[in-house]
Amino acid sequence: MRKAGKSALTTASLAVSAVIATVAAAATTWTVLPGGAVTATGTQPLTVIDMSTGGAIVCDAMTAKAVAKNGSGLQPAGVAAINGLTFSTPGNPNDWCTGGVGIVFDVQPVGLPWQINAESYEPASGEVVGKAVGVTVKAHGSDECDVTFSGADGQPGWVKVRYNNETGKVWVGASPQEMETDYGTNLVATGVDPDCDPTLVALGDEISLGGEYAVDPKQLVTSP
Repeated sequence: MRKAGKSALTTASLAVSAVIATVAAAATTWTVLPGGAVTATGTQPLTVIDMSTGGAIVCDAMTAKAVAKNGSGLQPAGVAAINGLTFSTPGNPNDWCTGGVGIVFDVQPVGLPWQINAESYEPASGEVVGKAVGVTVKAHGSDECDVTFSGADGQPGWVKVRYNNETGKVWVGASPQEMETDYGTNLVATGVDPDCDPTLVALGDEISLGGEYAVDPKQLVTSP
């Protein structure tokens, strides 16, 4: 048997690498149906907890507007994009979200649209896990406290999202069982002004967050 020459081995190696890359790419493609404009309405309050102080902001009502891609063979990055978000607690002054010690907060997203990237799919449960990326949030308190939450380096951060095909609901951040161990986000307090109570929030504090939305129309998201 002849030994393969260097050029033959190189060609074979490149061919194998190309096949592996093609298979890997195919395995990570996604199908989204029907896609298009989506409205998501809060079904469980959004709770944000400062993991250093225990201070919290709770928004009882949330609405998200998004656009999902349609079809099959979709790449995981940008399967959907969030282009509108509102947070409130009806009945509070100005309907702002509830903070600690009688403070209410106006919570606003920054830098929309935020892209949603798909990461994994579990056929048995119908659950899709991914991340909303490009995330920055600002909160203005009735005590004149202004806080910015973003990635630790001051760049936009991410929030975990888990969508269930069966229920049509999406959980953002950490589940209630995980909030002490898996924060569901890399957001930290990157801007805290002097009006803020340091027993509630301080510069560099990590946060945990969690909340649930119902998606309309319900989407079917699978891979491959």
